Amino acid sequence: MHNSSSSITATSGTMSVLGNTIKWQITPLGDGTYTIQSSSNTSLYLAGSSSASTSTIYLTSLSDSSVPNEYRWDISYATGGGCLIQNVNTGKYLYASAGTVSSSSTLGTAGTSTYRQRVWRIADSVSYYGNSSSYTYIELPSGYSFETLYMFAGDTKAPSVKDEYSNVLWRSADNFTFTGYSTSYVTLDSASGEFTASSSTARYSTTITATHKVTGRTSTFTLVVNPKTVSVGVTNAGHDHASALNEISSNLENCGYSSASVNTGAFTISDIDDYLDDDINNVFVSRSHGGIITGGTCLLLNDGDSTGSGVYYRSTGSITTLDLTNMRLIMFIACKTAAGGSTASNLPSVAVDRGAYTSVGFKENVGCSDANNWTMDFFDLMESGVSVHSACVQLAGQSDYSSTGMTSYEVCGYKYTRLN
Repeated sequence: MHNSSSSITATSGTMSVLGNTIKWQITPLGDGTYTIQSSSNTSLYLAGSSSASTSTIYLTSLSDSSVPNEYRWDISYATGGGCLIQNVNTGKYLYASAGTVSSSSTLGTAGTSTYRQRVWRIADSVSYYGNSSSYTYIELPSGYSFETLYMFAGDTKAPSVKDEYSNVLWRSADNFTFTGYSTSYVTLDSASGEFTASSSTARYSTTITATHKVTGRTSTFTLVVNPKTVSVGVTNAGHDHASALNEISSNLENCGYSSASVNTGAFTISDIDDYLDDDINNVFVSRSHGGIITGGTCLLLNDGDSTGSGVYYRSTGSITTLDLTNMRLIMFIACKTAAGGSTASNLPSVAVDRGAYTSVGFKENVGCSDANNWTMDFFDLMESGVSVHSACVQLAGQSDYSSTGMTSYEVCGYKYTRLN
């Protein structure tokens, strides 16, 4: 609500620009009612009409020693949060619609657009909401960003502002408008901010523009319906790093992924970076040789035994610069990729530090045949709906793996991720 040259409008904007014109002083009168003054001009009070049939809202001075009922407001809790502001004289509710502030005797039913137009939010103290760190909650800053939104056929999900903005007030999806999507793939509930994916299994990716209703600030994020997975098998003479990956493709596609590509051969560091840091990909699985290297752990990228800079994909290398919030699950299935424990600078821990939800590696040496069989059994369990942690525990208890390096798994990040 905005004091615009002593008239009242509904507007979006930041406190640094609008200042006191969007701030209001609410004063209790001792009988359960309140006056509402403009902070930009405290001589002006919010008032209803002296006639109960008039819906116009005024911003006017108050000279009486007593406060007439048209200047008095009743404030009550609204269903679902927020409050209702009702003029004592007219009995009409304050509401905003398309930039206009007026009053109405019609309240509407909770959850409807009519009701929501009559719901207001009030910070409970002057120190509660502002645009600096001295406040309990702060205004949504410029440059804010969303997580990539991944959906499968039939899913209903709301976009989420990244966790680093947890001290921002009014950051949930219902505080934004969204544009840039095709209704052939997703529909939007404008009240809740939730998207629902169609029943189609086609892959769809688009850039959504989000506009904050409160501040007017905008940001973009990627929405992906039916994302892909990518598996990487490094070709090494005498070692099988590919057959298991071909087998698990059907598991992943049965979990709803639109494509589960398998790539084999020699790779460059930039190849792996591109596979990991691609918003279309949601799961990354690697089968290779691994090991401990100065400062962390690594994957071998080709069929050589040299130690050149391009041979190893290092936990201390370019992965530390990637944005991996697109990754739901990263599997580094090779020797000692998680050596040193989950807090060390190893591949799975660094992947989680860079935003991956869950990542798995191994602390000890793993046999090639054991690793292949474990990979296939693991994704069988994932397809059945088991969590990453539960799958690892179950396999560690099986006789085929109980005396092997496969029991040295390390799950970093959220342990209970499921793919189905």
